[in-house]
Amino acid sequence: MKGQMVENLLYNELLYNNYHVNVGTFDMFSKNEHNITTRTQMEIDFIAERGNKKLYIQACSDISEKETRQREIKPFLALNDSIQKILVVNKPLEEKDNNNGFIIIELVDFLLKFIK
Repeated sequence: MKGQMVENLLYNELLYNNYHVNVGTFDMFSKNEHNITTRTQMEIDFIAERGNKKLYIQACSDISEKETRQREIKPFLALNDSIQKILVVNKPLEEKDNNNGFIIIELVDFLLKFIK
């Protein structure tokens, strides 16, 4: 429930700041140990665009559990492009960025500094 509230808040703030917002899905293909290809559909919470600026945004209330963190960053790791990837978390964080090419930022910092 908290995650949905974070998503709703982000969505409304992105719209308020003149971003065009979509939900993104894409297919990821991988082979298992028997060389059988499987397809997994991945989702990005928001693809936000304003002018030349484009962002992939995942929203989560808490990433302190390993499984939750992995679930939230998995789409970012599967995408191989130069679009800015941001994980917004509604909990105080020590980590602000990541060497895998995406930013992890607190909700308040994102709202006050990033989307304006």
